[in-house]
Amino acid sequence: MQVVKDLNQDTAGYGGFVKYETAALNGFKLGGSLIYQRTFNRPDDKGSVIPDIGTNVTNIGEAYVSWEHDAFKITAGNQRVQLPWTSDYDWRVVPVLFQGINVHYGNDDDFLSLARLYRWKGWADDGFSRNSMYSTDEKTAGMWSLGGGRSVTVNGLKYSGQLWRQHYYDYTNVSYGEGHVSAVSGDFRPNAGLQYIRGTGDGRELAGTVDNTTLGFQAGFDYKAYKVALGYDHIKAAPGAYNNGSLVTPYAHNMSSGPYFAQPYFTSTQDLGAGNAYSLDVSTGAVQNLFLGARYSFMDLTAVAGTASLNQSEYLLYGIYNFAGALKGLSVAEWVGVQTSPARDTRFFQNRLEVSYNF
Repeated sequence: MQVVKDLNQDTAGYGGFVKYETAALNGFKLGGSLIYQRTFNRPDDKGSVIPDIGTNVTNIGEAYVSWEHDAFKITAGNQRVQLPWTSDYDWRVVPVLFQGINVHYGNDDDFLSLARLYRWKGWADDGFSRNSMYSTDEKTAGMWSLGGGRSVTVNGLKYSGQLWRQHYYDYTNVSYGEGHVSAVSGDFRPNAGLQYIRGTGDGRELAGTVDNTTLGFQAGFDYKAYKVALGYDHIKAAPGAYNNGSLVTPYAHNMSSGPYFAQPYFTSTQDLGAGNAYSLDVSTGAVQNLFLGARYSFMDLTAVAGTASLNQSEYLLYGIYNFAGALKGLSVAEWVGVQTSPARDTRFFQNRLEVSYNF
C-alpha cells in the first residue's frame, strides 16, 4: 500500500454478523450466519476511494454441517478455516470464508489437517466465487491442503513442528515446514524457530512462473507478561519468476503475510519481492484487559531483478482493550503506523480503529 495522489484514503464502515449453531445431535451440528456491512458516505466513483473496508454486503455467510467426536471434526459447507495463507485472519468487518470440506484431528500443537476448498468469499466480495486475489476473471478449481503438527516436552523444553503441502490449482504448489523450541517454565522463557517454504508452479500458472525458496529464523523470549520476537526471512531471488521469486498466495495476496516470521502490517512480505526481510515485535498483556505492542519491520526486497531494493521501513503501534463488567463483549482495537521507502515519493500513514461488540 502507498499514498496515491487524488485517492481519498479515509474510509469508515459498520456492520457485523449474527451466527447460530444448533446443539449437537449424535455429534452433528448445523451452523449459519448472516453478514452485513455498510460504508459511510461512499462515493459512486469507486476509483476515488481506497477499498480497504470493501463494498456494501448483505448476504448469508457461514452455512455448514459438522460432525465431531472427541478430537476429530469434519465440517462441510461455507466456513472459516485456519490454514497457512488460507485463513480468516484479517481485521475487517466481514470475515473471509471458504466453501468446501475441512477435516481436523487433534489440538493446536498435535494435529492432522486435510482440506479441499472449492470457492471462497473475500472481505470485499458479496458472494462466493472461484477467482482469487490475483484475478477476478480467471476461475480455478480452488485448492487442497494437507498438514500435520507434533510437539513434545523434554527437560523443560518444548519442541514443536509442523509440515504442510498445499496445491492451488493453476497457480502454485507450496511445501512449508517450521519448527520451534521454547522454555515452558520460569519468568524468563527464551524461544527459537526455523521455517522453510518452497513454491513451484501449477497448471496455467495464472500469476506467472513460480519459483520461491524461503528460509526463515525467529528468536525471542517471554518475560512474565512481556514478549519479544525477532524475525528474519531470506527469499531467494529468481529472475524471470513471479515478482523475482516471491511466494504466490491466491487467498492472501495483498491481504496477509500468513506464517512468515518477518512481516510488516500494512503490506505482505510475499508481495514485495526477493531478498531479506526483518521484523522486531514487542508486546505485553501486563495490564488487565489491555494488550499493547510495537513492531518495526525492514523489507530489503526487490520485485524486479536488477533494480534497487524497496528498503521499506514500517513503524507500528497497536493496542486492544477488552471491556469487563456490564460492558463485557465490547472491545476497541487500534493500529497506527507509517511506512517509508526511497522507492516511493511519499510516506504511507494509516490509522485503523475498530470497535466491536460480541454478544
